[in-house]
Amino acid sequence: MFKAKLRAWSEEEEMKRKMLETGDTGPIIEMCEEEKQSKMEVYGGVFEEYQEMVIQFGYVTLFAAAFPLTAALALLNNLIEIRTDAYKLLHATQRPQYKSCADIGTWGYILDIITTVSILTNCALVGFTSHGLFFYLPDLNSVERVWATIMIEHALLVFKIILEMLLNEPPSEAVAAYERRCFLRDKVLAECEFLEPEEGEAAFYTDDEEEDEY
Repeated sequence: MFKAKLRAWSEEEEMKRKMLETGDTGPIIEMCEEEKQSKMEVYGGVFEEYQEMVIQFGYVTLFAAAFPLTAALALLNNLIEIRTDAYKLLHATQRPQYKSCADIGTWGYILDIITTVSILTNCALVGFTSHGLFFYLPDLNSVERVWATIMIEHALLVFKIILEMLLNEPPSEAVAAYERRCFLRDKVLAECEFLEPEEGEAAFYTDDEEEDEY
């Protein structure tokens, strides 16, 4: 933001200097909003934003058993960062170019890996480096403690897999809305068959099955 203001100020000073050299005494036209935005820094993309959130997610989940208050601190940090990022996008950088995507891509796989590893690390923290397991099962010896930790870890992994299977199924309302949209699309296209182009002309529409429609 300060760089943009400094750049705009330097251009105004340069314009004043040139006007003095040429003897022009007319007023300096103030920059419009588009010109001011063009002096701002170009938005660098969302890679660093994703990276920051994934690192924070890793700290919160991988070591949750060691410091449970981390989740509350991360929530407070994100509430503040939402407003600071909004201010940066509105006042400190140029307007980002619109880019659409189906999902978050590779970051989703990274988060899934961190979630799986966090089960292992938290079970190890509770079972081996803290007294949490002894608090609930004080009569365990060293071997029984290892087996208890392994059983808890396997149970949580199975629970994670079952939860993923349940959540990956699309909602029935979304499926019904998609099928209705496809039906209306096919109906409209069927009524527009008279718009079929002449021989040699290209089709102007391609449906989800990659078949040319006209």
